[in-house]
This record gives sequence, C-alpha cells and structure tokens, in this order.
Amino acid sequence: MAETLHAPSQSSHEQSAKLERKSCSYDNLSKRFEFESHSRRFTQQYSQIYAARLMEARPVLERTARKKWGADILITKLTDVKSGVRCCVLGTLFKVMPLKPSILKEISEEHGLNPLPPHGRFTSEDDSLILEDESQRIVLTGVISTSTSVTGTVIAVVGLELGSGKFEVEKYTYCEVPSQEISTLDLSLQQGEDRYVLMVSGLGIGSSKRDPLPLDLLVDTVTGQLGGLADHQLSSKIVRVIIAGNVLSEETKAHKKDEGTKFLTRKVDAISVDAVKELDELLTRLAGIKDSRVYWFWFLISVKLHPLCWSTCEHLNVSCSC
Repeated sequence: MAETLHAPSQSSHEQSAKLERKSCSYDNLSKRFEFESHSRRFTQQYSQIYAARLMEARPVLERTARKKWGADILITKLTDVKSGVRCCVLGTLFKVMPLKPSILKEISEEHGLNPLPPHGRFTSEDDSLILEDESQRIVLTGVISTSTSVTGTVIAVVGLELGSGKFEVEKYTYCEVPSQEISTLDLSLQQGEDRYVLMVSGLGIGSSKRDPLPLDLLVDTVTGQLGGLADHQLSSKIVRVIIAGNVLSEETKAHKKDEGTKFLTRKVDAISVDAVKELDELLTRLAGIKDSRVYWFWFLISVKLHPLCWSTCEHLNVSCSC
C-alpha cells in the first residue's frame, strides 16, 4: 500500500480509463441459518446437537477408518472397550479447559461477590481431551495433540484402554471431505477470469479510540479511488462484500443488566445509536454508485436488524441477513 501511495501520478490515459464492476451469479443459501423470534427454543442443550452430529457422521467415519486402517479393524463403542485390547472407537471430542470463562463469574458479579481473577488466555498445559459417544466418555492420552484439538470434533481413534481408565491413542482420523457437486459456473469463470469476495470483520465502529483512516482506505480501495490502474482493475473484480461480525465496538454493548438494550434508549444519548448511523453511512459509501467503476455490492451482516436502522442505504443492494 505504501508503494502505491508513493507511486508516480497516472497518465492521462489511465486517468480517463473507466472500469466496470464485474458481476457473478449468486444464490443466497443463508436462509436456513436465520432464527426468527417465534422459532427460538432455549430448552435444547448442546449434548443433543453433538449426539445428532455423531449419529450422522458415524457411517462416514467408519468408512474412513476402514479405508485408512483396513477392513478388519475392530470398531466398537466405549461401553464395549476392554482393557488392553486394541480397538477403534468413534466419538466427539470435549476439551477440558480450566481457564475458560465460567458462568460462576457472571453470577458472582450479579450478586456482588468477589469475582474470579481474570486470565490472559484460556488454554494451558493443564488442558485435557475427553472422547464421548452416546453412552460414555473416556480421557484420551497419547499422540493426539491437545493444543490443536477443539470441542465438538467428531473423530475416530485407534489405541487401547490402560489400567488407569484412560485411552492411549496410537493414531486417529477425521471424516473425509465429501464429494463436491459440480456447480454450473459463469462463463467468465469457466474462461479463467477471476472474481473476488471481500470479507471484513472487527470494524469496531463506535469506539472512542478508533482511527477512521483504515475504514476510509477500505472504502477508497474497494470503490477504485486509491492506487493506480492495476489496483483499479483488481478492485473492479470484487463482486461481493461480506461484513462478518464484530462491526460495533465493545463500548456500544450494554454490560449491566439494568441498562437494558441501548437501541431502545429514549431521550438519552446512546453510543450504539450513533454507531449504527455510522455503519449506515459506511454501507452507503461502499454500495453507492459514485462513478462507472462502481455498480453494487451485496452485504451479509451477522445480526438481523430492523430496516429503520438503514435509513440511508435501504434503497441500495444491501442485504442484512444471517
């Protein structure tokens, strides 16, 4: 970027060149991830989701295990594991992290108790892995890495149970990537032309310490107002812009229970209201037609907000969905 800013001025031919925004066909398949207020259920626990996921992935994982370790590999459930007998078990990983946030901290703050000491990180050498299926769970040791494993991963492990009740892992595998359907590409993509999707997050709008320069550089780069002809040609191939979370800063959030929702604040200055207005202006600058180089963008915002929040950019091609 520094080299571009210090580059020689453009020639008259470059200055007069007009680039059209490239296009690409698009199907919005995000509807299944949207939650309506009437369909939200808070009685379902994560354990039910993990059990359903394991049930669906088990046949695929069994095929992967037999393909990798042989058709005669002994695949059993945790309840049938015998001490000292080498076997393969399938299940879901659970990572025990003593330093991760606890609900007890929130309860202690609400009741004025001494809060738990804050931690700079949530992982430590004391972390451990547990494998669980529909009926049982067991602690894992051996070659599997704790630092690179995460909770919820469906996995197949080969090893044997030790006398201490732990399962010594000798090797492991995950589900194979399923075969992808061949989609019908646009003619331009079939011919090898590039199209780009720009993903941004962590804009931090509404922060009192935020520097506006990065956002200005983002807008100028995407809309083709920064850099030379090569930069403009690259920007013209951006067909979608996705804002993927953390748009507003931490200062706009209500941290105390009695503060309520700041979007509903009346007759009181709310930082979040000004932040949403600033976001509205940013979307207008990105999606608005400034010249023939810029046509339109499609934004996907991680939180579904009321249309009145977008009084400026509501007439543009901006989608506020999950």
